[in-house]
Amino acid sequence: MLQARDLILRHGPREILRLDFHARPGRLTAIVGPNGAGKTTLLCALTGDAGGVLLNGQPLQALAPAQRARLRAVMAQQQPVAFPFRVADLLRMGQDAGDCAGGPDLAESALARHRAITQAVTGLAHELNTPLGVCVTAASHLQDLAGQGIEDVQEPAALLQSNLARAVDLVEAFTAIAACQHTGPLEALDAREVAEQAVALYAAQHPKTAPSVQIAPGPPCPWLGHAAHLERVLHHLLDNVRAHAYPADMTADATASITLAPALLDGKAAWRLILRDEGVGIAASHLPVLTDAFFTTARGRGHKGLGLAVVFNTVTGPMGGRLSIDSPPGGGTSVTLVIPQEV
Repeated sequence: MLQARDLILRHGPREILRLDFHARPGRLTAIVGPNGAGKTTLLCALTGDAGGVLLNGQPLQALAPAQRARLRAVMAQQQPVAFPFRVADLLRMGQDAGDCAGGPDLAESALARHRAITQAVTGLAHELNTPLGVCVTAASHLQDLAGQGIEDVQEPAALLQSNLARAVDLVEAFTAIAACQHTGPLEALDAREVAEQAVALYAAQHPKTAPSVQIAPGPPCPWLGHAAHLERVLHHLLDNVRAHAYPADMTADATASITLAPALLDGKAAWRLILRDEGVGIAASHLPVLTDAFFTTARGRGHKGLGLAVVFNTVTGPMGGRLSIDSPPGGGTSVTLVIPQEV
């Protein structure tokens, strides 16, 4: 139980708050009142900084920061994050930080690095978008002039337009790192059916290079979410199978399988989706950094290293799930998503 006994707050010599407070476990306690009534002041006091606040009979000030993080969480009115974690996920990060092998500093450092990369990339893409649009328009005008017989501008206009098209593609890829959002209502879907449709669409878009994907039959998998999220994740995962799992001379034999089964996520009903290929596998040293933006082993073939960063941000962000990748040496690769049945 969280309680405050004869809690007094002062601003200079003036007493601005005096009260007793009790929040019992298992109950949602809301603090309501007009502007200026002291709601925010009270919440600040209950963080333990003012003294006089007890949690399960112990003074909060007497607890180490790591202990506080495991016992209670505090969220500010505005909590900017690089991608849309749910409140529960943000609070869990604080709880898990104290249990990490490297301690809270290591956990916070890893999160800050991931956040900084995402913010930098999406911010850069936003800033480049407008000037690139102007340049594309100018290049199109030059192409029109070249078509009217002004030969001196034909070659530079074509060169300008082709390179601008590459730059636009890069900006779109950078923007995609941020998890896609849908503000519309959640849809009642069948996750197995969404996966089947995503695989069929991918095969239609890549008729010559798409891997042959077998989806294990089974009963419907009711899922309340957005189809676009799962479609986006599967699209990038199949891109990875096509580009990395099989050597260039074996793309015609590329295969993958998808299974769905019930699971639990934080004690709630979920679906476990596993996409597996029988390709060359992934080096053990690469597994910890696979979802880092710009990590790729095929930059020489034009890959940017953004696909799995998009997958990670989408699964752990708007889908509210977990992602894991397993690849024993020479034994293919399994990508496992655990997503709640109701987002």
